[in-house]
Amino acid sequence: MEKILDWSKYLEKAAETVSEGIVMLKNDNGVLPLNKSDNIAVFGRIQLHYYKSGTGSGGMVNVSKVTSIVDGLIEAGVKVNEKLLEIYRKWDEENPFDQGEGWGNEPWSQKEMPLTDTIVEEASKESSKAVIIIGRTAGEEQDARLEAGSYLLSEGEKDMLKKVRKCFDKVIILLNVGSLIDINDICKIGTDALLYVWQGGMTGGTGTAAVLTGKVSPSGKLPDTIAEKISDYPSDEYFGQKDRSFYKEDVYVGYRWFETFSKEKVVYPFGFGLSYTTFDIEFLSASGEDVLIFNVKVTNTGKFSGKEVVQIYVEKSQGKLGQPARILCGFAKTKQLSAGESQELSISVKKCDIASYDDSGISGNEYCWILEEGDYSFWLGSDVRAAKKIYSFNQSNTVVVEKCSSALAPVIAFERIKPNKTDNGFEVSTETVPTSTIDEEKRRIEKLPPVIEYTGDKGIKLSDVKRGKHTMKEFIAQLSDHDLSCIVRGEGMGSPRVTAGTASAFGGVSDKLYDFGIPACCCSDGPSGLRLDCGTKAFSLPNGTLIASTFNRELVHELFEFIGTEMIANKVDCLLGPGMNIHRHPLNGRNFEYFSEDPYLTGQMAAAELKGLHSVGVTGTVKHCCANNQETNRHFLDSVVSERALREIYLKGFEIAVKEGNASTIMTTYGSLNGIWTAGNYDLNTVILRDEWGFKGLTMTDWWANVNFRGKEPKRSYYIPMIRAQNDVYMVCADSSAVDNDILNALETGVITRGELQRNAENVLRFVMTTHAMDRLMGSDDIVKIINRDESKNASDEPVVFYDIEKNLKIDLENVESRKGENYAFALILKNLGWYKVTVTASSTQSTLAQLPITIFSMGTPSGTLTWNGTEGKPVSISCTIPMFSRFSAIRLYFAQNGLKLHSIEFELEKAEDNIELAFASEDQ
Repeated sequence: MEKILDWSKYLEKAAETVSEGIVMLKNDNGVLPLNKSDNIAVFGRIQLHYYKSGTGSGGMVNVSKVTSIVDGLIEAGVKVNEKLLEIYRKWDEENPFDQGEGWGNEPWSQKEMPLTDTIVEEASKESSKAVIIIGRTAGEEQDARLEAGSYLLSEGEKDMLKKVRKCFDKVIILLNVGSLIDINDICKIGTDALLYVWQGGMTGGTGTAAVLTGKVSPSGKLPDTIAEKISDYPSDEYFGQKDRSFYKEDVYVGYRWFETFSKEKVVYPFGFGLSYTTFDIEFLSASGEDVLIFNVKVTNTGKFSGKEVVQIYVEKSQGKLGQPARILCGFAKTKQLSAGESQELSISVKKCDIASYDDSGISGNEYCWILEEGDYSFWLGSDVRAAKKIYSFNQSNTVVVEKCSSALAPVIAFERIKPNKTDNGFEVSTETVPTSTIDEEKRRIEKLPPVIEYTGDKGIKLSDVKRGKHTMKEFIAQLSDHDLSCIVRGEGMGSPRVTAGTASAFGGVSDKLYDFGIPACCCSDGPSGLRLDCGTKAFSLPNGTLIASTFNRELVHELFEFIGTEMIANKVDCLLGPGMNIHRHPLNGRNFEYFSEDPYLTGQMAAAELKGLHSVGVTGTVKHCCANNQETNRHFLDSVVSERALREIYLKGFEIAVKEGNASTIMTTYGSLNGIWTAGNYDLNTVILRDEWGFKGLTMTDWWANVNFRGKEPKRSYYIPMIRAQNDVYMVCADSSAVDNDILNALETGVITRGELQRNAENVLRFVMTTHAMDRLMGSDDIVKIINRDESKNASDEPVVFYDIEKNLKIDLENVESRKGENYAFALILKNLGWYKVTVTASSTQSTLAQLPITIFSMGTPSGTLTWNGTEGKPVSISCTIPMFSRFSAIRLYFAQNGLKLHSIEFELEKAEDNIELAFASEDQ
């Protein structure tokens, strides 16, 4: 069947998402929307370098074009001060954007152009309004910091704000950021309008311009609480610790903390966001027993059309457990309402979904989800602070909603926060967190799966199982110990078995497995679009924080139908996302990938994304399960979290993704959770995911993750704890078909059983049978035709060329010439990993003052920049040393200018290093 991917509609849907995710915090003096007669002076160098996403695997999408905010304004017909724009362009040429080198080394911000009083005064004579754009990035391996140019404004930015404020009566500040930054200096200096425009992918400027011009009224809502100071966040004491982070705040994360204990510290509350119009939210009725149905009427009482988000919060009985003052339990977004128009909405809240987990037995119901006796009140409004009480019910006695077993409990005692009710509200008290009393090994042994007797090859193909001709048990019985050892190892990155430049192949990763009719399935990063390190262009999506700010499930579903179709076109089965970790602290570098400080909003957005992907037959891998809430020392950090906080906060979004979004693949984290690295954690991968939630899909490790047994040191490529935990696939290995003696020895000595390997293999195979890779192998897959795309800006459809290299390699590039903004890509199959000297020989007939750079990307990461001047047509060789620690390494040469004729590129091994521990930062997911 042929599917159509209309690229123009894809762009429109992404821009619509950007517009709906922008959060307007302030709009005084009628400064927005812009008028047709306005001439706008745009300040800030990021006007020329829009941050489409954060850094690392979640943002490494090669695109044909990024529409900046200035581009968007000009395309929308706004008059932009050309003289000022030209000043910025000239300065930018002389002060190039610093993209950093190596993994996680891009600066959080860029040097700002110094402004003279004359420049600003001249701009104010021509322009009636000023737009200031402040940009920030952070990402994988790079948390933000409490310092100027990161969380805080730089001196250059503050100077810019002061000078612009002095000369302009109307100032608009746009924050092109992935997460919250400090706004105290902005508030002190003063602005008329302040908007979080976030990082909107390749159409960010188009969506932002639509809001600024009034084509779309802003309707985004804050997915996080904005507090006065970073130290006001309750996790601040332990964020950034290198060895162990105690989650002392427990379930009091974000607004749960502030609305309970610290209202006065809030600058802008969770769920807040202004519009160009106003709305009246009227409560109509509530009904139901096990499921409460709230009926609400929303009326546009202003002059502009727009959308409103209706939010419902529950105030639980404090009981014996203690509770946050407010918990989000339902929301809905209206359609576009014209002035005076109304819409009635119904919001459902299941009582079982507002239950609490008792991890201590204080209620008399140890390890149970319960509704404690007492009063439960519901609050309705446009944000957590504006919400009004609308309904209450009394729970006459404590009810057990679900009986569980203790799992993932900490083994180190610590104190957690608990509210103590006073006449003036709640004060902070503490209680000791219950620790684990479970014999984890005994639990695992009691649930060992039976062994399927080995039959050898009976000629049964996986397609026979899919067609119902044979059972999965009969198929798995054919697999040898070696076959089983292969299927639990993914191959990558850049495996030639799947789409070039992607993260991994899994499933049919050996010739024998393929002969059994098991296709090699393909994973690609990530939440922000397809990462194709070979240079192939893809679509860059709005980031997770922006998507959450839309509070619009339907819109997100529609957007992810588009990327799902793009995945089919690129033969990708799993998108490594959505990222679902909680915004525990504003400085987490990967907050841009994740959704919110709230687990319910996180789960709902993830479920919407998954449903969009599933509608076209592909899926997303929800990650990182769980408690991956900082990048600092993430490979070795032990997160110490109570069982209640895990279940109510850090696992809750994943649970929603599984139960409502039908998640079929899950990725664990790099780090340790209560003493066991999650990649080999049986309680997580089996007890909670499968036994309690009923998850039937595939789990995988993060790339080159550490694994351990409790009390033992972690190490990479340690498959035995992973297999026993029922984490199904280790990502990734250089050659998944190679014999692994550790697995075979563990089988022989009984450390693992053949039944455990067979169980994991069945999880993999059940998933593989649902993929387009399986359909292709059976000759029945969809074909995608992409229309309305500017093909001149796309990478070639020609297959990527692979070169084998042992120690030295020279590639002829005589037919390659540099063209500004384009790439030349190929791939290497390395026999020896390590550090390589790379020598590029090129010539140019341009002047001796010309600057002609080539940036070398290895696995999508800028690893070195070589710059030529004019060479009078003579070949000149320039070298640098780069790390290459993946057996399949995609290499891309990016040309910043025209005018270089390439002759050759040479690779010479300088230092072999098989231990990837020494360079894990260069390729982690």
